Amino acid sequence: MKKLFVSLFIFAVLLFSNISYCQNNSIPGGPGRYEALGSSPFILDPVIDINNNPAWSGVYKNYVFANIGRNSVNQNQLTDQYAGVNFGIGTKKNMNLGLVLNKSEDNVSLFAQEIPTTNGGYAFNIVEVQAPIVPLKVLFGIQSSNFNLAIAPYYAAWSSERDTIAGSYNLMVKRSSSAIGSQLGMIYKMNADWIEGSIDFKLNSFKYDGSASGPSTNTIENEGGMQLGIMLRGWFTVEKNDKIKLVPYVGFNMFSWNAKITSTPTAYTDILPKYSYTNLNAGIGINMPILEKGTLATGLSMGYHSQNYKREDVTAYDETYSTFTLPKFNISTEWFFTEWLSGRLGYSRAVVMTKDDAKFNAGSTPIQLTLKNSAPTDADQTITTGLGLHFERFSFDGAIGERFYKEGPYILTGKTNDLYGVISASYNFHK
Repeated sequence: MKKLFVSLFIFAVLLFSNISYCQNNSIPGGPGRYEALGSSPFILDPVIDINNNPAWSGVYKNYVFANIGRNSVNQNQLTDQYAGVNFGIGTKKNMNLGLVLNKSEDNVSLFAQEIPTTNGGYAFNIVEVQAPIVPLKVLFGIQSSNFNLAIAPYYAAWSSERDTIAGSYNLMVKRSSSAIGSQLGMIYKMNADWIEGSIDFKLNSFKYDGSASGPSTNTIENEGGMQLGIMLRGWFTVEKNDKIKLVPYVGFNMFSWNAKITSTPTAYTDILPKYSYTNLNAGIGINMPILEKGTLATGLSMGYHSQNYKREDVTAYDETYSTFTLPKFNISTEWFFTEWLSGRLGYSRAVVMTKDDAKFNAGSTPIQLTLKNSAPTDADQTITTGLGLHFERFSFDGAIGERFYKEGPYILTGKTNDLYGVISASYNFHK
């Protein structure tokens, strides 16, 4: 019945698309819109932009948004859900204050590595130390005629404790993880053009404490754990009459850490591996209107990613896995069929070259292994589509699931296919 109702609703939307509503003041945005447009870096999206650079919170004041989610967990639940709200404050309304809840932006998941312990050579898997829960990000910004400046403090934490008593034996295990940091962002406005930049800094940490009767203790924690990200993007007029905008961008982020083990009464002396991650991406494209109802964005990008695993022991093991993406091509278009109905189409494809380079010593023999390969990106996500429903100040945006096209709606086939793969919603209450 639920699928039948959704199918009938969409059918009614398409059938009565010539209905006229009052002036639309909605501001569509979120992963439901962004991913339908091929996750293009050459488009503007309020929700994505606010989370990448908090200075955009000074542009989208009195705005509430939510990513309703993706990927059905069971019949009634979705994943990747978060929400945010942003208010204009101050007598001159030249400041803003907002909040984003449940959006994970830390790197604690990269701690999921196996670390050897002193307990008979067993391995402790850091994945047992879960990622922090219910992340909290605060938005605060101030605006002038030419500048938007903002800061977005971020915090998330998790902990677990287990106490086992068996006669005279007692085992206490404590696990915890946390991430704390902030984003700094700015937008410099030059009439219709602008430049934006942001810096993202966070400290990620985990800790495992085990103590047993004997007494003996075993503590595993990380050293390092700093993540740093920098982003720059511009928006420049190429042809004033045609309103064509040139959109260059560049982004860089890094993360590194290594484990530290402290144990008593037997000291832990093994040399533990070090991990580091580096990402670089850049591109240039154009964004332009199509007649009065649509927008087209297209461009070329490149990217580099590397992850390094290194052990400074007798094996001198040093492995770097890297990917180089060139070219990556994006094209996306959005068209408003009516004031309340928009359609989206995105295309994204790239050639990725990978290299796995490992060096180590096998006894007295140095060994080097190198594997290179090139391949296109996943063809399953080359073309993306979506629909947006806009009713005055409210917007409901979704990326359409591929099975809906292949197998059709319930009303035609009797099959219960999801219409949307990702769903977002927003409401603009700016006066």
